[in-house]
Amino acid sequence: MLKVYTLKEHPRTEEYHLFMATPQPEGKCTPEKKSMCRAMDNIKGSKFACKDEKTAFIECAKLGKSVCGNCMKELYGNNE
Repeated sequence: MLKVYTLKEHPRTEEYHLFMATPQPEGKCTPEKKSMCRAMDNIKGSKFACKDEKTAFIECAKLGKSVCGNCMKELYGNNE
């Protein structure tokens, strides 16, 4: 099954967290209940949604240190 990713901003810390998501019809997706690092619950809204691994890497790299390091480790680990 294709893996897609959604990036959400934590409302208190303003740090971005990655969520794995399940693709749905019409280009939409349903994120998991917890971020990849397990530190953030799913909330409404996102910086990006339904991106493949390569695009998620690129978009997170553009944001730099504002993306959770543990989420990035999980994303890199999924790519091996």
